Amino acid sequence: MDHNSTQTDEPAVIYPLVSNVGNERVLEDWLDDGAYTVYRGERPVTDAEFDLCIVDEPGLRRHRADIAEARSDAKPVLLPVLLLYSGQGEDFLGDDHDGIERAVLESTVDEIVSLPTRQAELEWRIRTLLRLRDRSLELQRRTDELRQFREAADASGHAIYITDTDGTIEYVNPTFEEITGYSREEIVGETPAVLQSGECDGELYEELWETLLAGEKWNHEMVDETKAGERVVLEQTISPVVTEDGAVKKFVAVAQDITDRKRYEKRLESQRDDLELLNQVVRHDIRNDLQLVKGYADMLKESVTEEAYGDLETVREAVENAIDLTGSARDLADVMLQSDSETTTVDLGSTLQQQVRELRAEHPNAEIRLEEPLPETAVTADSMLGSVFRNLLNNAIQHNDKDTPEVAVAVGREDGSVRVRVADNGPGVPDGQKAEIFGKGEKGLDSAGTGIGLYLVQSLVDSYGGDTRVEDNDPTGAVFVVTLPVAE
Repeated sequence: MDHNSTQTDEPAVIYPLVSNVGNERVLEDWLDDGAYTVYRGERPVTDAEFDLCIVDEPGLRRHRADIAEARSDAKPVLLPVLLLYSGQGEDFLGDDHDGIERAVLESTVDEIVSLPTRQAELEWRIRTLLRLRDRSLELQRRTDELRQFREAADASGHAIYITDTDGTIEYVNPTFEEITGYSREEIVGETPAVLQSGECDGELYEELWETLLAGEKWNHEMVDETKAGERVVLEQTISPVVTEDGAVKKFVAVAQDITDRKRYEKRLESQRDDLELLNQVVRHDIRNDLQLVKGYADMLKESVTEEAYGDLETVREAVENAIDLTGSARDLADVMLQSDSETTTVDLGSTLQQQVRELRAEHPNAEIRLEEPLPETAVTADSMLGSVFRNLLNNAIQHNDKDTPEVAVAVGREDGSVRVRVADNGPGVPDGQKAEIFGKGEKGLDSAGTGIGLYLVQSLVDSYGGDTRVEDNDPTGAVFVVTLPVAE
């Protein structure tokens, strides 16, 4: 039984343990006013839940052991006992009075009321003892909260420290010691100024103090210095602790060590700059040179010998593949350089028609069919949706082993999504490669490419919230299926 439970919203429970009939009648008449709940059960004292026990002399002699045990279990919370004494004077406080020793009496009873007494007097004594119990319960609650805070702070992975209104440190947790190198004994009594590295200007600290003294929370990244002189980046949140009348009495700071994260972000920023430079080279210099090679190869068709014509065609095909590859690399770089992927509404039909027209012009030897009429459907995507279908169409043509590559594009609308099927008559994709065909660096059957095109398809469709997969075509070839969410 938990004698430390508090009844905050219910009347106090009084447990009368009186043996005298007159005392029973008095308590029955005087306590039955709705202000209290009188416990009238037959449970032992040690199992009963109550806030105040009222006993008379016979009741104390009979239950004193159980009362002492209940009071001991309730510690440090007070479980008060009030004794109704019907004798004269205080002779019962002798070393031995009818079997009740002074030591037992003093350790068991908190208040003595001599009988007869007035109801108002008894009421005042009862309320006084209950107020003492309430304060005892509140003190225990606050003690428990402080203990829980201390345990949580000590176990926290963030540095935590508390200062007074002058900034003097009063508490630090173990993580603070670990990050800064200062022990609790070294830092308590100092101010956070010992951590200053000199990289933050005075205006920042002025802003900090103005914010905190105004009773507001302050958050900022700060470059501090450990005891060993090493720089450490801390993301700090400092909050004022205010009283009920709004006065600031403490400051609590929580700091996360983000030094490694800032180094990683700096490295990513450098890599992003390098990728941007590479993207510009691919987008302009290399692609322009390849277009120039292709133009000269077209001019040479009329002037080379019949024996060299086949070699020239090989050169042209290689150049066209390289141009396509630079296009995919350029698109992939654009995807990687996007800081945030912002989707919009894109008309699917016009996007497919444009890509089919362009691929027909680039590959006149291929037969590309777009099954129409197309459903009037807008999907959730972005301006790079065309790259998805350009790469799928290129993949179906370039990795085709037939003299005349055949590609069929069909569109079907389903609940909340639209499905685009790109089917070819090529060699198909073995079952063992279907699950990985869209992976980075994966290639199709007998492919001399890099696999970057299908990886780009997967990356873009994933960013749109869609899905990609590959199936077998009938009687031969593969079907690449792209499912996209319909724009609402």
